[in-house]
Amino acid sequence: VSHSARMTTTTTSSFGTHRSGRTVKAINHPESKSRSATTTSWNGYAANAEFVGEEEEDDMRQQRVRKTQSLTKQARRYKNDDFTFTGEIHRITFHAADTGYTVARVLCSDQDTLKQLPKGALTKPNRRPKKGQKEPPATITVVGEMPNVGVGQTLKLSGYWRSNPKFGVEFVSTKPAEMCVPSDERGVIAYLSSGILPGCGPATAEKIVKYFGGKETLATLDSTDGAKLLTKVPGIGAKTAVKLKNSWDESSSTRKATSFLTEELGASTLIARRASLKHGSQTEMRVKAD
Repeated sequence: VSHSARMTTTTTSSFGTHRSGRTVKAINHPESKSRSATTTSWNGYAANAEFVGEEEEDDMRQQRVRKTQSLTKQARRYKNDDFTFTGEIHRITFHAADTGYTVARVLCSDQDTLKQLPKGALTKPNRRPKKGQKEPPATITVVGEMPNVGVGQTLKLSGYWRSNPKFGVEFVSTKPAEMCVPSDERGVIAYLSSGILPGCGPATAEKIVKYFGGKETLATLDSTDGAKLLTKVPGIGAKTAVKLKNSWDESSSTRKATSFLTEELGASTLIARRASLKHGSQTEMRVKAD
């Protein structure tokens, strides 16, 4: 389907013009400027476009849903039901904000873990790198509910392996992903600029880490004088420092609340995320008081 839009067809005949009154959906628009006896009320598309009605559209949608469900059922699950590994998110290929369902490419450098991976778990993109670009690394495809993850974050993932007939070997994350806090400078820069600290991009993260060092940066952000200390970083003013400190405190409260709900109460990752975003630092207290 190249283009689609709702419209009402208008048919011209020797007896005059009348509306069909049927809502249709354009599914194909030939690149043709030839005049036809049928015109449309939607400008910019060929008059001889092909259309489907609402019933046909619903049938097509249901067919796609059945096909997806069929592929999921056909996916072969491996015997190792409980597998845990640590990796860094290299790329996020899909993320649904409403459900938290995510498809991510994860880098794993632990040699012991790599030896235990099923055949076909490590894959590379089919496309060739452009001139001057490095060849993309081999990654693991991870799917599951991961509502608050970003590129550069290091996660501890638990779940199982399955072979999808369409997408190949995938790791299905069944437990809330545990975020691993890095200590080296490169890891801390990637961590801060991954979305864990709203308003902090790679350039700002690099300035902060270069000034405080990899191990002391996170301690500085956690301290009560964090905003004052951030003003010592070249290029960061008082207003920016306050914004970064407030964002860090809010993000930290959300992470702690999410961890409390998932680990201690067994709530799903999505529910825990929504509750922590709504109640913030008061989440644990309000839940215990309820």
